[in-house]
Amino acid sequence: MTQTPPWTSRIGIDGETHTVHFAGEIDMAAADAVRALLIVELEQPGTTTVTADLTQLNFIDSAGLGALINAYSYAREAGQEFRVTNPAGAVARVMRITGVFGLLTGTADDLSEGPG
Repeated sequence: MTQTPPWTSRIGIDGETHTVHFAGEIDMAAADAVRALLIVELEQPGTTTVTADLTQLNFIDSAGLGALINAYSYAREAGQEFRVTNPAGAVARVMRITGVFGLLTGTADDLSEGPG
C-alpha cells in the first residue's frame, strides 16, 4: 500500500519571483525535503524572490519552521528575498508563539490580532 505524503507543493513563476504553494502538513519528516525545495528555487537563475504560500498548510512543527528560517537565511546571504504569505490558523499561531511571524512574513507581528 502506497502512503500519501503529508504535504504537497506547487510552484508558480512570475518573472523573477517563484512562489511555492504548500498544502497539508510540514513536520519533522518533511522538513529536509521542504528546505531542499526552497533552496533549489532560490538557486534558479534570475530568481530574486521566493515566496512560500501557506494558504493550504494546516500544520507546521519546529522542524518545519526551521526549514522556512533556513530558506530565509539562505536568501539573505545570497542577496535575495524570501517571505512567507498567508499563514493562518494553527500555522500562524505557531509562528507567532515562536516569534518568527514578523521575520518570515515581513510584517509587524501584532499579537493583539488574536489567533490566526
